[in-house]
Amino acid sequence: SARNSARGKARVQMVQEMGSLVKSKLEEAKQSFGRESVVIDAIAATREFQQQFSAGQVRGSKTQKYYDTREEGSRGKKGWVSYVLVSVPVDSLNAAFQELSEQKYQQAMEDEQQNAAEFWENLKKQGFIE
Repeated sequence: SARNSARGKARVQMVQEMGSLVKSKLEEAKQSFGRESVVIDAIAATREFQQQFSAGQVRGSKTQKYYDTREEGSRGKKGWVSYVLVSVPVDSLNAAFQELSEQKYQQAMEDEQQNAAEFWENLKKQGFIE
């Protein structure tokens, strides 16, 4: 039905908008720390957020209002077009972002440990340490 289609499209758009917001926040964080990909890959993290958010959090969304109108299509037939206003609890957004942040923090810590191990191994190979 037109309402189901409108609700589905609204949820997809909501996930995309939230992804854009997350990307801008991550870009801000990268600039604040003065580091590029060492801190986080904003595009990849945005995709991960969108997947996490759309997989579980969108289910918590609620339809606030519908607006239905009858319009004429390209073939001259009349049909229904629905518009929908959808909301999602802020707690759901915060939980999804928190989960992504924790995952990225753990990944960064593992990467830093790997970098440190390679640094000391290179020093050992060069003969600076035994």
